Amino acid sequence: MKWQKKLRGQPVLYWVSRHMSTWSTVAFNLAVLINVIVAIFYPFADAKELDPRLSGLSWALMLVSLAGVVLAPRPSSIRALSCACILRLMSWLGLQPTLWLLGTVNVAISTVHLVSIVGNHGTFARSLGHMLSDMELLYHVSYLTVCVLGLVGHPLFYSVLLLDVLYQEETLLNVIKSVTRNGRSIILTAVLALILVYLFSIVAFLFFRDDFLIQVDSSTSRTTTAADVPHADPNYLEGFCKAANGGQEPCPQEALTTGADDGDSGDDTVGERACDSLVMCIVTTLNHGLRNGGGIGDVLRPPSSKEPLYFARVVYDLLFFFVVIIIVLNLIFGVIIDTFADLRSEKQQKDETLRNTCFICGLDRSAFDNKSVSFEEHIRCEHNLWHYLYFIVLVRVKDPTEFTGPESYVDTMIKVGARVWWWARSQGLRQPLPGAPPAGKEPRVVPSHAGHVPSCGRGRVRAERDADPAEPARRNSATGGHPLSPAGRPEGSDDGTAQAEAAAGTVGTPQFGTPGRQPFHTLMPLPRGGPSSKSKLPPSEGHS
Repeated sequence: MKWQKKLRGQPVLYWVSRHMSTWSTVAFNLAVLINVIVAIFYPFADAKELDPRLSGLSWALMLVSLAGVVLAPRPSSIRALSCACILRLMSWLGLQPTLWLLGTVNVAISTVHLVSIVGNHGTFARSLGHMLSDMELLYHVSYLTVCVLGLVGHPLFYSVLLLDVLYQEETLLNVIKSVTRNGRSIILTAVLALILVYLFSIVAFLFFRDDFLIQVDSSTSRTTTAADVPHADPNYLEGFCKAANGGQEPCPQEALTTGADDGDSGDDTVGERACDSLVMCIVTTLNHGLRNGGGIGDVLRPPSSKEPLYFARVVYDLLFFFVVIIIVLNLIFGVIIDTFADLRSEKQQKDETLRNTCFICGLDRSAFDNKSVSFEEHIRCEHNLWHYLYFIVLVRVKDPTEFTGPESYVDTMIKVGARVWWWARSQGLRQPLPGAPPAGKEPRVVPSHAGHVPSCGRGRVRAERDADPAEPARRNSATGGHPLSPAGRPEGSDDGTAQAEAAAGTVGTPQFGTPGRQPFHTLMPLPRGGPSSKSKLPPSEGHS
């Protein structure tokens, strides 16, 4: 808040910082428009000029969108007007000049957005180490760098800017968090999958290496000789042949073709052995086994039922399918889906808590049913969050020698780290504790001698108390004629009660039935005009 006060002294930077979200939205929309142009017309050397007949359509679209902006200024109408203007620029200037102009505007808007973030956070007022550890600042610097690369380098760099949609939409950010939040579990499950693939590859190398015949394009297949596969069984070598001179010459390309008849003569695929070494078995099993819905058995040579290892091959294919495809891969998918569901539930729970729970006292909306004060009035007047923030700032900027009793107590609690224990937990200003008079017998709010009852905060409680004619008599009888201190005890009493309450954290806790005691938060000065280092509260405000 000190930096925000200093920021208001710089009008230009303050105006730029106030519209930080606007700059972000404009930069993202420009990135989308640029990528649409690149996707449709790239490469620009082969791009055709726009049809002149579209000129009238662009003018009509511009007039309609302009009327929509004037009559009903909405984001959709503004986007339509921007698209119409870009079409006119493409008709007048051409594709590449229009793209260069949009890229320049995008760089300018991204620079202004970066300046607004720096100005709003006060980044330059911090240390260099803090600046380098600020992930948001680094992200927007990287964004600006990509914009510059797309402008002066290659237009395809603009495609990276579309990833900003993850920063714009919280739902998509939760999708990424569903993977990164339980990243350790996902990585360990993937390691288990690699171990299983390694074990299946060893079994395949020992018993089924001749079944690993992968269909490849003949133009890129390697030349195979008999010397390359000396262990191969001729009965299993479909698509392979021996060289005429003893196996040192390459086989004819026609012999490697897998077409069964003349009708398949146009098929250029050949069968290539893919398990002559253990590493090739691992790569093939990992590549083809995980990408096929039925496992590695979908790409291996179909075995004959008369082969001795037929049943072993069936068991191998089924085990790979059930263990790797059904169990392990679904474990990874299940972790991601469950994490996303947890993130969505947490978000809904947070939203529910923010809407229906008081941030100060923790009471929910149902606690104010059939009470004299509603939940909305309670969080707006009695426990206004910003009033507490103003009071904390007031304590930090005020001279300690001018502290009142409540201010000294709050300052001590903040310094020792008990930032919330001085708040009224589970207790509203007019929400009684268990054992207090029932709702039907609550004190009636009557007009004060000033002619009205304040509508918010401590003023209403003070008005209720002062409006009671018996209040001065009760106060004097309870204190022996001495004035009350802020804690509800006679001034000058030194019986150790204040020290005991401070040590137990019970200072300011409402004690119903004890005359003269008020909740602690009714004693706090709640400035409505913001904190001030020169403010000094009158005794009536600090000791009501």
